[in-house]
Amino acid sequence: LSEIKDVISQLTKEASYVYNPYFDLPSFMVSYEEKFAILGDVQSIFEMMDDFYESDEISLNSYELFETFEEVRIVNSKGLDVSYVKPNHQLELVINSKDDHHEVEIYQDLRFGQPNITDLKTRIGEACRFAQDRKQATPTISVDRVLISKENVLSLMRYYLMQLNTDYIFNQYSHQTIDSRIGPDHLNLEGMPFLENSSRNIPFDEDGRTVQPVSLIENGCVKNLWGPHISSSYLGLEDTTMVYNYKVGAGSVSVEEMKKEFVKRRDFMVETINSIEGVSCL
Repeated sequence: LSEIKDVISQLTKEASYVYNPYFDLPSFMVSYEEKFAILGDVQSIFEMMDDFYESDEISLNSYELFETFEEVRIVNSKGLDVSYVKPNHQLELVINSKDDHHEVEIYQDLRFGQPNITDLKTRIGEACRFAQDRKQATPTISVDRVLISKENVLSLMRYYLMQLNTDYIFNQYSHQTIDSRIGPDHLNLEGMPFLENSSRNIPFDEDGRTVQPVSLIENGCVKNLWGPHISSSYLGLEDTTMVYNYKVGAGSVSVEEMKKEFVKRRDFMVETINSIEGVSCL
């Protein structure tokens, strides 16, 4: 009890240094359905790693598995009282690939909510292929287009996501508003409360508000903003939500078509350089 009093006293002192505009605390709660079990079956992950197929070219250097379990309860003076449990897993592994000339290491950091062995095997298989490709990699020629995949695409799309964050807008890091245009004309972006295998399936934010599905961008047009309760209140927005998972809509060109175009451009550039310099390029 004394520690709690000390913390409250320190926070009260720090709060007295700056006075922020008044805002009401959330006092509502929307019921939600629990979509995940309390704990995962980590034994199945150990069995999967024991069955890791090694060859003369591919080997498993090392791996670590972390499992955390959070029990969260949020209470405020407006009568709000919500709680939830959140399991989280992290699998770190290092894969080696070698030949007669050199060896490379590929580090993978896989994060997920509930263990899905089929999905994990797929991701580890992709990492093994990536390690083998990296071993054979050579310096590239100049290109005007590149193909970006998986997590790297989401990192790029996160720029558009953060432009719609009420914290960014209130602090004038972003000037987006409802109905403004952002990104390509075909850009579609959604906030998702729940995604299968995600480690960020959180039903309530830190203020106790229910995390809701939200359409943020439709065909390049801003439809909704998202963000914490305090900055949303300062902007006069009372129905925002936090976004922990997000989904980007598919474009009009398939991956196979992009790959074909990429190969066509690469071959054209190689032929052009060879004809100019009279040398061979890989």
